[in-house]
Amino acid sequence: MTLFFYLKSLPRLFSLTIHPDAEWGYDLSTTYRMIFSLPTLKYNKLSLFSDVDEDLNFFVPLAINEPFSAIEYLIMDHNCSLNELFSMFRHTPQLRHLSCQNLIESESSIDTKKSVILSNLTYLRIGNSQIGFDEFEMFIAEISSPLQVLNIRQYMGEDYLDADRWEQLIKIYIPHLRRFDYEYYQLFMPGYEETFLYKNINRFSSPFWIERQCFFEVKIKDNDMIYAIHPYKNLCLDIYKHAQIAKHFNQNIAYNSTQHFVMLNQQDIDKPSTLFIPTSQLSINGISSAERSQSFIDKFKSTFVAAQFTRLNINCTEIPIGILVNILYILPNLDSLKVTSLPFIEEDCLFDNDGEMRYLTSISNKITK
Repeated sequence: MTLFFYLKSLPRLFSLTIHPDAEWGYDLSTTYRMIFSLPTLKYNKLSLFSDVDEDLNFFVPLAINEPFSAIEYLIMDHNCSLNELFSMFRHTPQLRHLSCQNLIESESSIDTKKSVILSNLTYLRIGNSQIGFDEFEMFIAEISSPLQVLNIRQYMGEDYLDADRWEQLIKIYIPHLRRFDYEYYQLFMPGYEETFLYKNINRFSSPFWIERQCFFEVKIKDNDMIYAIHPYKNLCLDIYKHAQIAKHFNQNIAYNSTQHFVMLNQQDIDKPSTLFIPTSQLSINGISSAERSQSFIDKFKSTFVAAQFTRLNINCTEIPIGILVNILYILPNLDSLKVTSLPFIEEDCLFDNDGEMRYLTSISNKITK
């Protein structure tokens, strides 16, 4: 800790990144207290090795007459509980940007009597939220911040996949939110009921989410599934590329219907608030052999039907044309298809037992791009 004594003598020390090793020790309470004592520091990142025990138990109470920290950017690349976060906030009233790698449950009850208002905090990233949605709601309510960017990943807890609860939370506590990224990682287990989750996707196509230019995506690779909410701007470049080759459309708007709009000009992409495409997207990665592909369809067929996907991305080195048609057949609401690679189509494939399905798919699909 002698190092901090010398750091205090640097009048232009604005940024500090620390990667402590085992010899340094992991006394985070003392470490953060030293960090907060650096008078000119604006940016701090503290990273611990991944094999550090989950329970670090650090707490940084604010002493009487202790000066506040000038830190505006705080990157906590380690585990942290809500109680520990609140103790940090009492030192950093000027905080603008916060990133916490793992937000874990507190061992003791959370003290909400001493509220912490972060009136400058506009960016919040949580690499892995391990707290329930009730605790997360309380956290957002307590900090009373004008958040504009919210980025969350999660590996457990389906209660976050509730569009109506998110809508109420955003309306009441984070009305200034401009960018919302959420990802929920789940390992698909045999016998697990997915229909409920897929039905929830449709709730993310309500007018509230359309106004905020968000779309829902499900990514599937083998037995790994990711449920995600992304800002619409992530789709703009694909749409722009398609619109550039759609020569029969006019120069300003490539496609216009009661369901969606397609933007053409790059200028519109930079300002996505002008137009929006309400959409839910399915991305499939990694399936190859016909046997695995058919098993994939059998596993997810009922849940695909429950969701109203409008976009499909298939990123596989090989996928039989029959399997592709089967997927299109059970996703009747698609208006967009992207396939990275297709195998050679043999003539016999055009006259097999699936010919009727291919014919029905060809005349009933709504795919335009």
